[in-house]
Amino acid sequence: MEPASVIINVPVVKEYNINRLPFRGTKYMGDCSGLAIWYYLNIDVNSTDLVIHITGNFHRTYPNDPHLTVEYESGGNKTSKYHMSARPDGFFYRQDMPMGQKKPRKSSKKKQKKSSKKKLKKSS
Repeated sequence: MEPASVIINVPVVKEYNINRLPFRGTKYMGDCSGLAIWYYLNIDVNSTDLVIHITGNFHRTYPNDPHLTVEYESGGNKTSKYHMSARPDGFFYRQDMPMGQKKPRKSSKKKQKKSSKKKLKKSS
């Protein structure tokens, strides 16, 4: 006889709570099951007291795609805030948040012209 093992996936019903926080007068009122599934599959499958905190509604910040700002809480511990976007099939994914990237700024031609005029006046 030889020992062997196999991994099986058994459906389990998980319960969670949703805390919808207003931001700039809006709240996300959509289905949150995709957010819960993402947490259980990626963070802690054994959590029994999950609270999903959703701040505002879908919004866009440069350079990220439209997303929800989501924080997960379990056992009194909160995760950092995640930018969670929805795929066309309804499943959510976490966006990578690039550090140190800022929105490119357009240089103002008016300001450049004024400063060059002042230099000309001073030199004469």
